[in-house]
Amino acid sequence: METTGRGPSTARTSLGANDVTVVVQDPLTRGERVLADRGDVDVVLDLRQRWQSAMRTDLTRDVETLTGRTVIAFMSANHLEPDLAAEIFILAPVAEPAGG
Repeated sequence: METTGRGPSTARTSLGANDVTVVVQDPLTRGERVLADRGDVDVVLDLRQRWQSAMRTDLTRDVETLTGRTVIAFMSANHLEPDLAAEIFILAPVAEPAGG
């Protein structure tokens, strides 16, 4: 726990007609925060991007299971000051019923 810390302080999920957006506050571990504070911002952002890429399949599957919809795109971004992350899932449009 000394170097990894706890999970994010908050996470908020927004559901749109064709998207799911998750914004997470304070996602950095203590170790990542130490690196960022020492000026290794690029290292931390690269590590975060690699982790999110590695988790893409699992995260996409979870969103598809929860929504019953197909995810057609996944985007992820991080920001250090303030410490935020965003995960955006674009869902396949729902077919309109015949006749309108």
